[in-house]
Amino acid sequence: MIVTINTRVVADLPRERDMWLEAETASVMGRVHTQMTAQRAANKDASLRAIAVFFAFGLGGAFLLYAAGGAGGALAAAGLVFLLAAPFAAYFSASLAQQRWRNAQREAADLPPPGTAISADGSGLTVGARQFSWSALDVARVDLQRIGSDNGNNYVLMRMVLTGVDFKLLIDPLRIENGRALLNKAYRHLVRARRPPAASLLSKLGF
Repeated sequence: MIVTINTRVVADLPRERDMWLEAETASVMGRVHTQMTAQRAANKDASLRAIAVFFAFGLGGAFLLYAAGGAGGALAAAGLVFLLAAPFAAYFSASLAQQRWRNAQREAADLPPPGTAISADGSGLTVGARQFSWSALDVARVDLQRIGSDNGNNYVLMRMVLTGVDFKLLIDPLRIENGRALLNKAYRHLVRARRPPAASLLSKLGF
């Protein structure tokens, strides 16, 4: 199984306690998006990230200006910082959307045709007319994104590639309706359930 964190290949998965997963549901249903819907999802995702970067630059600049010169003029200076950050945020948004879309297009062969129904529950995964028990599936790749600092990281699932007999499926929330819930469901059954339990402190000390 290949594991990437922020697009870089790493040796192993992070600790389970550092993984951020949504609340589990008994069953999940979704459909493969059309190309137009997937493109809109990619643009929306990139726009939200750009807005976060924009406000981070603006608020950070305002804080520094306030610390240096006090409250007087800080509001006007903050407005200037936001104005200067806007073109960068727009460029960042467009570049990120294009990059994610190119990556998704390269792996389009790992998706069933648009409109194909995909569902998952405690027994397994159904893709179109094909049904798979969880035990019949393996994980070829897990893509994660790290959020936080070096002392307090959390990891968010971005994508997974599942394999079986004559079967391969990319689960990408940008390409599949309810893809985030499907992603979490697959991770719980195919990764978390198969990982050995973490060693306790006493066992590490030899007791």
